[in-house]
Amino acid sequence: MATPQHFLWSHSHLQRPFPHTHYSSEVKDVFYEELEEKMRGIPLKEYLILLGDFKARVGADHRSWPNCTGHFGVSKLNQNGHRLLELCSFNNLCVTNTLFATKLHHRVPWKHPRSDHGHQLDLVFTRRKPR
Repeated sequence: MATPQHFLWSHSHLQRPFPHTHYSSEVKDVFYEELEEKMRGIPLKEYLILLGDFKARVGADHRSWPNCTGHFGVSKLNQNGHRLLELCSFNNLCVTNTLFATKLHHRVPWKHPRSDHGHQLDLVFTRRKPR
């Protein structure tokens, strides 16, 4: 018996550690170029889920990135977060962590020991449906 097409899943897997914030711009450029190349190889009709610890904070400014973030981001945008949001903008991705109203302690898995500020570091991105 044949399986209906909508139940078939195909996936691509890319496993590579994200460069830390103190790495050079050139190292980060190579990472993003490889990531974009890999994403271009995934047909637009297929689901795309991108997740990991990107060493990035995408912040809570929904107005600046309305197609990429929701209303429930945390903290301030950092340089890696800005770069990730540019990737999202160019590739029709959204940060799903910021789309849902959850308790703050569920959104911030890590707090800085001295400042007690919570950070949303593990991020999940999905491709938005075309409008």
